[in-house]
Amino acid sequence: MELTLLGTGCPSVDHKRFGPSNLISTKTAKILVDCGSGITQRLHELKVSSADIDALLFTHLHSDHAVDLYQLIISSWHSYRIKPWKIYGPKGTKKFVNKIMDAWA
Repeated sequence: MELTLLGTGCPSVDHKRFGPSNLISTKTAKILVDCGSGITQRLHELKVSSADIDALLFTHLHSDHAVDLYQLIISSWHSYRIKPWKIYGPKGTKKFVNKIMDAWA
């Protein structure tokens, strides 16, 4: 198993640190933990397609941990992702994700 720190920033904007997010990689799965600001750029830098991610885990739903979910969804469409992600998180996660999807539809 490999843990990659994609971003360790906080809610305030900092061009040197991306928002909170980590990537857990195993031989059989890639799990994205949180979707902080700049996550799609960091994945691109590491040559990880959003289509390669198997699951998302939100530690909590504060804006700094979830702000780039919408961008991740859009970039996965451009990466020809065909299967839905498994998404885990605290109470309210399903409603949060559904509202984002409703806004996109």
